Amino acid sequence: MALDQLTPAQLSRLEGWLQRQPGIDGLAALLLERLEANEAAGRAHLDSGRLSRELGVAHALVRRTASELEARGLVTITSRSGAGPGLWLALIPG
Repeated sequence: MALDQLTPAQLSRLEGWLQRQPGIDGLAALLLERLEANEAAGRAHLDSGRLSRELGVAHALVRRTASELEARGLVTITSRSGAGPGLWLALIPG
């Protein structure tokens, strides 16, 4: 996903995450933005594979970035049932 593909609302949320969480990289901010938008739409969690496809990055990068965000206390990670490597990701309220 290129920055020029983001809507003004998405850019605003992205900038907000970068300001509130100094030191996170762009992919981490994009994941947080997507999780925030997902939550605002009434969905509790997002699939890591879906995020990988939406953002156009390797699934391993999404998983690694999600682990870093979990260590910062920003997201929860839950294993999905099934044989795949997918994870459920959700923002931690606060």
